[in-house]
Amino acid sequence: MVLLKSIGGWASWCRYLLWQAELEGKSQGDLLDLLSIRMVWEALLRQHAKAAVLDSWRRQVRGWVFDDKRAEQEDARRGEVLLRASEIAYRRQLAASLRRQPSRRSQAKGTPRVQAAFCIDVRSEVYRRHLESVFGDCETIGFAGFFGVLLEYQRQGDRVARPQAPVLLRPQVHVEETGPKEIVERRFRRLRRGAEWKHFKLSAASCFSFVETAGLSYVGKLLADSLGWHLPSPPPDAAGLAAAERAQLHCVLPASLGMEQRLQMAASILTGLGLNRGMAKLVLLVGHGSSTTNNPHRAGLDCGACAGQTGEVNARAAADLLNDPAVREGLRAQGWEIDSSVVFLPALHDTTTDAVEILAGLDDPRLDPGLVQELQEALREAANRTRLERVLRLEPELRDPVAVAQNLLQRGRDWSQVRPEWALAGNAAFIAAPRWRTRGRNLAGRAFLHDYDATKDPDFAVLKLILTAPLVVANWINLQYYASTVDNQRQGCGNKVLHNVVGGTLGVLEGNGGDLRVGLSEQSLRDSASGLQHEPLRLSALVEAPIEAMDRIIAEAPALRQLVDNRWLSLLQIRADGSLLERRGAGDWVAV
Repeated sequence: MVLLKSIGGWASWCRYLLWQAELEGKSQGDLLDLLSIRMVWEALLRQHAKAAVLDSWRRQVRGWVFDDKRAEQEDARRGEVLLRASEIAYRRQLAASLRRQPSRRSQAKGTPRVQAAFCIDVRSEVYRRHLESVFGDCETIGFAGFFGVLLEYQRQGDRVARPQAPVLLRPQVHVEETGPKEIVERRFRRLRRGAEWKHFKLSAASCFSFVETAGLSYVGKLLADSLGWHLPSPPPDAAGLAAAERAQLHCVLPASLGMEQRLQMAASILTGLGLNRGMAKLVLLVGHGSSTTNNPHRAGLDCGACAGQTGEVNARAAADLLNDPAVREGLRAQGWEIDSSVVFLPALHDTTTDAVEILAGLDDPRLDPGLVQELQEALREAANRTRLERVLRLEPELRDPVAVAQNLLQRGRDWSQVRPEWALAGNAAFIAAPRWRTRGRNLAGRAFLHDYDATKDPDFAVLKLILTAPLVVANWINLQYYASTVDNQRQGCGNKVLHNVVGGTLGVLEGNGGDLRVGLSEQSLRDSASGLQHEPLRLSALVEAPIEAMDRIIAEAPALRQLVDNRWLSLLQIRADGSLLERRGAGDWVAV
């Protein structure tokens, strides 16, 4: 372990390859090979080292094993006490907000006219709050951004598919891009020309002569890039395509997927969204992604539930499935109350600009034009309010909505911008509860919000999914931010300005050599003006569900049990009155 940690970046990459192989029931030997290489080098160094060096090495090993560690242990205990005190202080504020929430009955207003399902990402909490404030007849729903569709997606011309689901889970459905062959051919011709030109510019044989010969001709482009006079770097699926061409390419579920599987998937999605009781005439499925330029860390700004991709593919696939008349008929035959007039629309939330775009379906004749216009106006107003809140952490002197929108748009287009957005900095809590519990409460973009109503989940299958997948992924994100903040040299990736991309997709080096850097850059955690933007706290998971059900799920899930029992996160139950019980062990829940 010590040898692998000494090159933690490369070891992490090899472990990722092994993880992917294990999901397929296979094996992968790169991690073992890497360890073998390190052990051989250690043996060679020991064999040829001078006597004085070996003696010093033996003293250090002996000291590490036999030295009195009481001082270090006491220091570690004090550190955890202070850490826990900080976590309790944050939870007190959160608990007070939950207790002040009015009762569910006083909030009930019947079925809303619009329901909008957003990813549980902490950035969605801010937008959901503002959308509900400007459109009172809209109910927002929090659900993991893959929308329950465990798929892998393959573009036309690609050799392999990419996962669009949490990395914990194996994709179950293979989805391929469909569209005119000539558009696909044009895309890859453009991408190939661009790749060849870039390779020529950066190759060892031509880079210096290229700069001397073509340098002045790039003045205009450098000026335009610096002033943001261009679009952000396109997401991978849009690269090499004009907007009109992109609109002709689609991702649909394969014809080989049988009706029984489709019905099972649709029922799972609706149950997870809590739509098994009460469904609006218009339901938005809102994935999310970012728009940035010259940013090798872009995947960290996109959807973690979609394996670092945008949620567009999942939103489109889920909407197509739920709009399928045959699926609707099958669901009704199974007892579902789903009217033929209900329309599901896919949408995408750009977390850099906070614009929400409806991707397809606006021409559906079942839609009420007046309702659609009202919704689109509400989406624009919610975006304005969200920007005004978010910009306080980026450009606090800005107040004008137009200037704020322009500033955030510029940040996504600026090739030199090291901080297009704060992403998930500040995350500290995971809340799985009915929306009425948190609606109208300002959680400051620090909480992952997953809607969950135990009364709609009699067998606790949804609770099990929430605790074993979204909660675990949220904890991974939280620990990544925590480790990158407290030890950026070893667990973070240092200065983003000095990064160089390795192998196209492997990762980054800081400078021109060394280990792959892991974690987050300093620029993602702090700035020179306002200092640290992420408070390093372990995740507090607040779940409104029976204690017995949670204890049983934890006992059956080793990965979750290790996180809870070893205090990598705190698990708390929300009781009916809003008070909290904290889990100290199986069957041991204490009022806090």
